[in-house]
Amino acid sequence: MDGWILLIEEMEAPMSRLERNWRHLERLGVFDRIAGLIVGKPEFFRDEGAPFSMEDLLLEIVGDRQLPIVSNFDCCHTQPMLTLAEGATYRLIARPGDAQLVAQGPWVTAR
Repeated sequence: MDGWILLIEEMEAPMSRLERNWRHLERLGVFDRIAGLIVGKPEFFRDEGAPFSMEDLLLEIVGDRQLPIVSNFDCCHTQPMLTLAEGATYRLIARPGDAQLVAQGPWVTAR
């Protein structure tokens, strides 16, 4: 995972499950190793009455790490369902109000 962009997909996403899953990744040291984070837009999100947003929770867990983060990305089990090639090389640029995911090479190669 060193230097990778991690894409997290949660189809059914109650806030308590998101926290449990993201805390698990944090405890494993995943957020210390990756180069960027994309969180797909969940199809069935439930805030369970939490007084904070999904993004607030994510930022609390990621903490001070200097990661480009994109949340509610239109991929996974949503409409539109954008497709990304696994194992392809990407560059993630994330600034407040602006994010770009740029493919750095071909998605399909001949063997």
